[in-house]
Amino acid sequence: MRVLVTGATGFVGSHTVLALHRDGHDLRLLVRTPARAVSQLAKAGIDPATVEVVRGDITDAESVQDALNGCDAVVHAAAVVGIDGSKAAAARSTNELGTRNVLGGAVALGLDPVIYVSSISALFDPKGALLLTPESPVSPATNAYAESKAASERYARELQGAGHPVVCVYPGGVLGPDDPGLSEAMRGALIWRQLTMADIDSGYLLIDVRDVAAIIAAALQPGQGAKRYLAGHHYLRWRELGRLVAEVTGRPVLLPPMPGRLLRTLGRVGDVVHHVIPFSFPLSYEAMDTATRMVPMDDRATVEDLDMTFREPIDTLRDTYRWLYESGRLSAWWVPALAN
Repeated sequence: MRVLVTGATGFVGSHTVLALHRDGHDLRLLVRTPARAVSQLAKAGIDPATVEVVRGDITDAESVQDALNGCDAVVHAAAVVGIDGSKAAAARSTNELGTRNVLGGAVALGLDPVIYVSSISALFDPKGALLLTPESPVSPATNAYAESKAASERYARELQGAGHPVVCVYPGGVLGPDDPGLSEAMRGALIWRQLTMADIDSGYLLIDVRDVAAIIAAALQPGQGAKRYLAGHHYLRWRELGRLVAEVTGRPVLLPPMPGRLLRTLGRVGDVVHHVIPFSFPLSYEAMDTATRMVPMDDRATVEDLDMTFREPIDTLRDTYRWLYESGRLSAWWVPALAN
């Protein structure tokens, strides 16, 4: 199939390109910086001459339309991602408009499937159900990033309800090797190792980026209609996650017991600090609300429909920290078990 991929230079997008190229699809990448995409293709072992790279922006309807023309399917993975509060304005201005341009343009041309990489942020309601499912309602978001993803999700569901073959994929906390831009979750992994974690009565939905790419590749089948696939297979309590981080890196992790209410209060303080001094600050109410109240998900449809198996968390964490070390983001002191 001839497939347009947006967000191809991001974490999920770049691994998706690799998976789709491996499956023999004819790829076109819509990117803002073609030189970066070409460099990443070569680094991944893909001959750039075998992939069409076009310049454009998902917020520009004309460039999106041009990129969609002649394609059979699309994978829309481009989005501004950030739960630390620093990317609120960019999320508002980019995510919903970009989704409307890409998904709307694709269904107008009859592409099948139209795969949309959504987010658990679009479904997660801190005061809602204790299990996320494909039927979970769109979250009543209270912050910029989650609202941008919720608005995009509502539009995707409108298209599904009208009978269009829109396939939504909902990644959880995505970790793994080879992250071109140091994603939100990867920065979290650095904080866990270099600063501290907390023993919270909650958990983390962990999935390997290579497994997310495999889900997208498996879902790239025409004639299946509208589908929703959750992608956060492993729900790890924070104390268990901390134990695994210590095990794979070979150095103890600070894991003090801490009530969720306190962390959420500290997050509100962090938001005030960010408004006064605008910089990327990991302690935000949004991030703490997610960390302290996240619930498991039911991904049986993903497993059964797509015949998926998932990497074990310890393997994902080992590959994550090995890559962080080999890319120079962590010194050997932090990961002695991986540096020897």
